[in-house]
Amino acid sequence: MQPARRPARFSLFTQPSPCAYSYRVEYRDMNKKEVFKLAKGFRGRAKNCIRIARERVEKALQYSYRDRRNKKRDMRSLWIERINAGTRVHGVNYGNFMHGLIKENIQINPFPGNRPLSTTPKKEGLAILV
Repeated sequence: MQPARRPARFSLFTQPSPCAYSYRVEYRDMNKKEVFKLAKGFRGRAKNCIRIARERVEKALQYSYRDRRNKKRDMRSLWIERINAGTRVHGVNYGNFMHGLIKENIQINPFPGNRPLSTTPKKEGLAILV
């Protein structure tokens, strides 16, 4: 008869660990090679000790998932700041500018040609799609 397992905690690694009395996080069946490949560049034992490397890799994957969303949020706020700065020079704030565009059924492309706003030529200004 096998001993009862502890309830699994939330984890990116979904399969239970092979050890019946594991007090650590339940891991997906990810082999050492994959873990160490993802742990390359970590400091201390996190790069060469499998138990620590697994935990650090899991946390790193959680951070990367969260920060992919935060990056989009940051880019949107930067876009709004830049439009606001440009429109205030002409005496209009961002809210009124966007309201006017929506009213006239004009859409603007935040990144013309997939280039950041800081590298767009000065002549172009905002790329407007009608």
